Amino acid sequence: MKASLRSFGHYVPNDLVRKLLAQDVDAELGGELRRLSMHFSDVEDFSKISEGMQPAELVAAMGRYFELMTGALTHHGGTVDKFMGRWDHGILQRARGIARPPASNRLAALEAQRLLAEMAKTTPPGQPIFRARIGLGLGEVLVGNIGTPDRFAFTLLGDEVNLASRLEGLNKLYGTWIMASHALMQEAGDGFEWRLLDRVAVKGRHQGTLVCELIGPKGEIAADILETRDVYEHALEAYSPAISSLSPNCSPRGAITPR
Repeated sequence: MKASLRSFGHYVPNDLVRKLLAQDVDAELGGELRRLSMHFSDVEDFSKISEGMQPAELVAAMGRYFELMTGALTHHGGTVDKFMGRWDHGILQRARGIARPPASNRLAALEAQRLLAEMAKTTPPGQPIFRARIGLGLGEVLVGNIGTPDRFAFTLLGDEVNLASRLEGLNKLYGTWIMASHALMQEAGDGFEWRLLDRVAVKGRHQGTLVCELIGPKGEIAADILETRDVYEHALEAYSPAISSLSPNCSPRGAITPR
């Protein structure tokens, strides 16, 4: 039984296994509404990477990538929900509790990018270099067992889950690596540097969605990067004052705060 439980923990989150054991009841269909932060990540150019590799080599390389990414998530209190996508290269992460500090998700994303950059420096010639695009979301979602009476999965459902997934893909269009909703930025606190990107029409939503780029922790970003951010937001102000006025770098009158 112990061996079976350890094996079960490789397929579903360990905290879910512990919860089922503690409750001593059969798992049932259904869920509950909870306010959570979400993290979707995806490997850039995965098809190109996999094209020139043998299956065994690809599995080993992806194992190193997944170990790095999941380590960053769990280090900041996250729970990996599943590996997903057409090539099983995506990761959906959910926070463990409703009261989890909103900053945890941001820190996990930044640490993941830092670790990937470090891994790239030590990757032997001929081995793939992994770069990941990340989408972050925050909101009320349905958490629970979804499926049929005979087979179901413990996962998340809801508009905010879909939005986080779409933001991950939008990174490619904007040339960014970590994109988040404006709502998440507002709750993240003032310990991070952001760039307000745009108001976008996300598939599946009827109204526009404000999106932002997470640049990094405040006090650790080079001055030239912040100056480039300010230039971008100046241009955004000229294009749409209503959007730029929502940037944390703007004055109450809508002008970019000088540095």
